[in-house]
Amino acid sequence: MGQGYLNHEQAPNAYLPRPQFMFRVTPGRANMPAHYAEPYQSQPLPASNETAGSAVARITPTQGPVNTRASLTATGLPPNASVSLMWGTQEGNRVSGDGFAPLEKELAKVSAGADGRLTVPLSIPDDLGGLHSISLRSGETTLARASFVVETSIVSMSPTSGPAGTPVTIHLKGVGWTDYDNIYVATYDNAYMGYACGFNSQGDVVINFTAAGAPGVHLIDLYPGIYQGPEGGQQLYRLPQLTYADDHPGNKIPALRFSFEVTSSPPRVSVPPLTGNTRE
Repeated sequence: MGQGYLNHEQAPNAYLPRPQFMFRVTPGRANMPAHYAEPYQSQPLPASNETAGSAVARITPTQGPVNTRASLTATGLPPNASVSLMWGTQEGNRVSGDGFAPLEKELAKVSAGADGRLTVPLSIPDDLGGLHSISLRSGETTLARASFVVETSIVSMSPTSGPAGTPVTIHLKGVGWTDYDNIYVATYDNAYMGYACGFNSQGDVVINFTAAGAPGVHLIDLYPGIYQGPEGGQQLYRLPQLTYADDHPGNKIPALRFSFEVTSSPPRVSVPPLTGNTRE
């Protein structure tokens, strides 16, 4: 539940195992990047979408971070039809009381060929992580629809080293909006630090914290979590889900790994007081 239970031996469930692990720490400097995102699992897509007529749209690739260069193809459109390319998303939040709702934005107007085909290059918008629809629409009629999954990506961590007390900023894109994908839960050297949400800022997340600890490399990990569950069980949520790779209920989003090197603080220089007479 996020709190350590100290007298396990006297608990009613003391018969349950209490795992312990031993680690051997070796000397030497770790050879590791300042940050990386674990590989994304292949994301599930809707098997089909009901649309008017027999047109079919496909996008390649089907997942990636914001600004991914993709290609949308469609067949079976009305010959020489002028259609709107629509991006489906969500907008709002769960905190203000105003709620949230699906939203579609027009990315471009495109035209099919005389054979009812079209191919459109597409840069994936800077938006929420997770599933988005890409629709071809004529007026109020949706002719064809494809789906794209926006992956969470690391923009930057700055700085990556400095003395204890250094302000540090982590910048992410493509954080999700569902109860399962809305948050990342942060640990600092395996100690709980807090969580960050991505819905209200359309997937753009900036985390500010202060570096701490003795000189050396310190690890900051961002784990998938669950924003909220059934009422009355909140203490079970907004915690780092260490088994995320096996059983996270959302989009199987990866953990994000960072390292910060705390350096020795520069020695303080003692300045003697001024003495004697001074003249302007």
